[in-house]
Amino acid sequence: MKYLFYDCECANSFDKISKICSLGYVLTDEKFNIIKEEDIIINPEDKFDYHLFLNKSDIHLAYDRKTFYKAKNFKDNYNKILELFNQEDILVFGFSIDNDIRYLLDACKRYKLPFIKFRYVDIQVVYKAFAGDALKTGLDNAAKKLNIDENVLMLHKSDYDAYLSMKILEKIVKTLDNKSMDEILSIYNIDVLDVDTFINLSIERKKRKELAARLRLEQVLKVKSLTELYDKLNSNPTNNKYAGMTFCYSKQVIKFADKAIKAQKEIYDGCGITTKDYIDGAIVIVGHKEKLEEYNEKGIKYISVDELISGWFYAWCK
Repeated sequence: MKYLFYDCECANSFDKISKICSLGYVLTDEKFNIIKEEDIIINPEDKFDYHLFLNKSDIHLAYDRKTFYKAKNFKDNYNKILELFNQEDILVFGFSIDNDIRYLLDACKRYKLPFIKFRYVDIQVVYKAFAGDALKTGLDNAAKKLNIDENVLMLHKSDYDAYLSMKILEKIVKTLDNKSMDEILSIYNIDVLDVDTFINLSIERKKRKELAARLRLEQVLKVKSLTELYDKLNSNPTNNKYAGMTFCYSKQVIKFADKAIKAQKEIYDGCGITTKDYIDGAIVIVGHKEKLEEYNEKGIKYISVDELISGWFYAWCK
């Protein structure tokens, strides 16, 4: 089996499409003997994010703009890259590889080319399991913690980042008595993934994000509807349950606008008043997971939104 370590840099990700400007790789055998390494410079055919060339930026590209713009574009490099990833009996590695896979998929999509598909392992996941590090450690920090000499000036040069990724995995393997990759992945319960699975998971994540965004927007619109009745007294109430009483909401209740709206209607129909902010003497409508210590210390009255909606509060008041 051969191991392919790779890393990408991109010029920008404007419009949520990343434009690759380099793909560096190191090809090795299972003993980490280097067969070939290269930094494929790619013309992004788009402008560079200006942050990439600021002195204070955390990321500095390895070449100047002219070098990138003189290179072949991704389409002209496609067959070469495809052949690299489609070699027989090959396993692909990258450190925090999700972005690198996304860059490749975006490039294929942008140039209307078939997706480049392969089996892969994320070295960051292996490192976290090996080091017992719960945090997402970056490539340079992982190298430091494993006492691997790394050249800070070379970081973000794609072939060097790929090389450093390879050295991290090699160090882990040697520390584990040169166990096979299958044994190491089994020890840490890490699966070999594939690009098809990555695509499907990305689609699911996108759907969940879109749903969450839609629900957040619905909540915002519902919360806005509360403002229509703030500080208003019903001139034609259905009852006088809450006559002379003023209520306001805790932040937790506002997040769950459906219950807040029901509570407001109950109060408005009962000749009470709701306000946007707390005023002296108001009763705070709270949620079931509310921290009540501050209210108790300040002597502020409060009532659970569920109790108010159910009518329990009115029965208790009587």
